[in-house]
Amino acid sequence: MKRKKTLLGNFNWRKFIVILSVFTVITFLPIVIYLYLEKSVQSVANTISDDFMTLDLIDQVNSSYYDISGGSVKTQKVEYGFGIGNDGVCTVSANTNINTGSCVGRENGDAVNFSVTENVFSESNSITISSAPTGLAIGDEILIINLQGTQADHSNVGQYETAYITNIVDQTLTLDKNLTNGYDGTTQKIMVQRIPQYTDVTVNAGVNWYPTAWNGTKGGVFAFKATGTVTVTGTIHANGLGYRGGNKCAVGACNTTPGEGYFPILGNDGKGGATGAVGYAGSWSGGGGGGSYRAGGAGSNYSGSVGGGGGGSTNTKCTTNNCDGLGGGGGGGGYGTPGTGGYSRVTPGGNGTSSASGGGGSGALHYGDKRYSAGGGGGGKSSGIPDLSVLNFGGGGGGGGAGQGLSGSYYDGTNGSSGGGIILIYGESINVVGSIKSNGGDITAQPESKGSGGGTGAGGAIKIVGEQINLAIASTSASPGIPSTRGVSGGNGRIRIEYISSLAGDSVPPASTQENPLYSNSLVLQSSDLVSEDNNVVIQSFSYTLSSKPINTSASIQFSTDASTWFNSSGVEGNDDELVLGENVEILLDELNLESSEFYYKVIFDTNGGEDTPVLDAVSLTYSAAPEIPTMGAPEALSTSIIRWHFTDNANNEEGFALYDASDNLIKYCLGEDLTYCDETDLDENTQYSRKVTAYNSSGESAPSELAYAYTLVSTPTILEGGQKTVST
Repeated sequence: MKRKKTLLGNFNWRKFIVILSVFTVITFLPIVIYLYLEKSVQSVANTISDDFMTLDLIDQVNSSYYDISGGSVKTQKVEYGFGIGNDGVCTVSANTNINTGSCVGRENGDAVNFSVTENVFSESNSITISSAPTGLAIGDEILIINLQGTQADHSNVGQYETAYITNIVDQTLTLDKNLTNGYDGTTQKIMVQRIPQYTDVTVNAGVNWYPTAWNGTKGGVFAFKATGTVTVTGTIHANGLGYRGGNKCAVGACNTTPGEGYFPILGNDGKGGATGAVGYAGSWSGGGGGGSYRAGGAGSNYSGSVGGGGGGSTNTKCTTNNCDGLGGGGGGGGYGTPGTGGYSRVTPGGNGTSSASGGGGSGALHYGDKRYSAGGGGGGKSSGIPDLSVLNFGGGGGGGGAGQGLSGSYYDGTNGSSGGGIILIYGESINVVGSIKSNGGDITAQPESKGSGGGTGAGGAIKIVGEQINLAIASTSASPGIPSTRGVSGGNGRIRIEYISSLAGDSVPPASTQENPLYSNSLVLQSSDLVSEDNNVVIQSFSYTLSSKPINTSASIQFSTDASTWFNSSGVEGNDDELVLGENVEILLDELNLESSEFYYKVIFDTNGGEDTPVLDAVSLTYSAAPEIPTMGAPEALSTSIIRWHFTDNANNEEGFALYDASDNLIKYCLGEDLTYCDETDLDENTQYSRKVTAYNSSGESAPSELAYAYTLVSTPTILEGGQKTVST
């Protein structure tokens, strides 16, 4: 506020006039002495502190990766999706199917699942399931996964993501975010499955916990999250619950079929040759084994992870007792590693590789006592990604071919077995004393004397994410199934383990592992305006308490008066001050002569790649500021020349008060704290005056109060004896 100065106002406002009447003993003459005394000037400090119990003084828009809790600031932990724990404590004390049963007493299965038969585009925030959403509720997290495609459309198989349900209308689920991937349920097998959100999980000894098998539409997936400790003393498994195995042949005139994979095998693709017929090429699978005295089919170099069927055999041209025909075995399914080529007395099927499925072996026409035996089916190729950013089942094994004895009777082979399913486990602390398995299915049936075994399915997918993970030796596996006599194994599955602080134990096959950071790489904590004054204040110092600063981490601070230009305590723009360990560490700022109505700070942490974080416990800013505006009260006329101007002191840092007229002319100073009035003298009789009041200290002066108005008193007559009058005030 600009003010017009009167004669008195031309003096420095930090001075006041004292008029002292001194009467000398000798002359008794009044002497008027004007003394100009400097007011006692002491810096009146204001302090604003933040103990981080609330976010009131934090600019949340311009701050990032911070965690304020319990009165401390740390770098935010990386969110690895351990869930929200709303299903509570889970204890599995009996064999339980997670899709249809519950370990927490739910009426429906903990992980109910549904098919999707509509085309859902990427960036959509809703998905429609094919049946009533029984067992789903708002707030549930769901897994959306593409489990199988077609020969013409399978590049998206294995893509998956999660989302929370925010609304349910009929069969349509509204989600909390837009989907990253598209899911075309018109051509592919899309599944939605509820992800249970447990706190602690215990799987008791001797107990199996598993999902429903893949049925060509849905199933085969086991998944949950836990905010606390997961203890597995029993078994979690998806053994043989993935892609299905191929069929055997009971007679020489039929064709064995290959196993199932990324898409259903159509037509004759990969089938074993019937008696005396060639094996079929595997456009998307291992080649079929050739029938007796016929060639095997070629294997695929596409993403067929399945074993081809074994060929059939005959003895119709055999004239001796030592040339019985022996059927060819089915090829093993592939996934993490390729499957093995099917068994044959003459030409086994080719093993799968990382680039192609194996070709079927040819049957023999003349080969000593092995004549007329069939070739084996080719093994499936490997597929998938080690980090399991896409998830697939293990490929199914091919069916085993039938054989024919001297009597002309046919002897069965065996079906191929299914691949392993998918297991997803997220938990803060995971301890496995029992086992977690997604092996290919075992073939326990034995082929008859002239038949051969089908190939076993490959191991499936296991992904485990936790802060601390402890696995018993070889407790976690994604191995191929165990074959029968004259049968072969599929390939290994894939295991991915992501941990934060510790990983102990191993798996079969060895897992792809990744140590994840505990914290984000850096923190930025920017304050809101700490001053929020109408007038400028003088910044004096900034203090902080830093209770932790681990080795190789860093903490620094910058300051600003506009939240745009940042500088250090020396005033160098763009530079910062290092924060050091200590309590109430002071950074002096008074030499910068910062006078502003705004003030901000910005703290930056570097966590050394997320390894650890500094901890900031408190900050405080010290500044000096003008006092709060007084509130003018009702004035009081004391005489014909004196008015007492009453006011309410609203400040706690004032040194005195000043009176101004309506034109902002300074009238007088009233020195002292906690005053409630200021007397104005030497006024004219019966005259109206208007005044306003301010409070001041060494940092400045408040804005003025509202105007108040008052008249001085008028002289009144006094009646004397005898009727004479005089005037009295």
